[in-house]
Amino acid sequence: DADGYGRFAYSFNNGVTWQVNPDLFAESVGGLFDTAMTVFENKLFWSYIYGSDAYIQSIAVTDIIDNTSISSTLIFKNSSYSLIKDMVATSKYLWCAGGSGGSFFMRVDLSDNTTEIIDDDGMFSSTPVNAIDALDDNLIVLVGENNNIATYSDGTLFESLVGIDSMAFLSDVKVLTKNHWVVASDMGLYITTNGGSSWRKTFTVDNSCKLTFYDNITGYAANASGVYRTV
Repeated sequence: DADGYGRFAYSFNNGVTWQVNPDLFAESVGGLFDTAMTVFENKLFWSYIYGSDAYIQSIAVTDIIDNTSISSTLIFKNSSYSLIKDMVATSKYLWCAGGSGGSFFMRVDLSDNTTEIIDDDGMFSSTPVNAIDALDDNLIVLVGENNNIATYSDGTLFESLVGIDSMAFLSDVKVLTKNHWVVASDMGLYITTNGGSSWRKTFTVDNSCKLTFYDNITGYAANASGVYRTV
């Protein structure tokens, strides 16, 4: 919040009521901002900016559920890659991407917290990565501002030449299977069933969306106009 504290809120009844834990972030002079969050196998990972540095920490989800003393673990601190916009975890790595006026893409080895910078402003023509998702350790998909899509597989970063819409600001991506992905933009929702070789618009919106999926069938899209569900 504006007083320089970050707070973590959680609900056990589908958002009817919320509990706030103020202890997950420390006070900072300039305030905390640009947070990203993901959950994987009982670990909650989140990033934030504290001063001029980016931090990534993790906690056990069971600590929150059991309302025990919450102890966080620092797994990343860096000032050069400070604007992490999105992250996703797989069995071996925490994948992070973002940028400001440029793009970066990195991964953190969850076994020892070592960091590997996979790309530093080499993709997306100096525009930021807005979102990232993964099927597993071998298929990562990234989307960016200017109709940009890239994949990382078998150690190769590939920027797609197949666009979705030349005017689209791509805001989120979900990888449901190897071939079935969903991408959100400020113009609509798009799907591919052939791994990005072609795209089909399925829904029109007028604001950038964020996506979440309960499974491969049930998903939600949220923007300034409302929350939408597909079954």
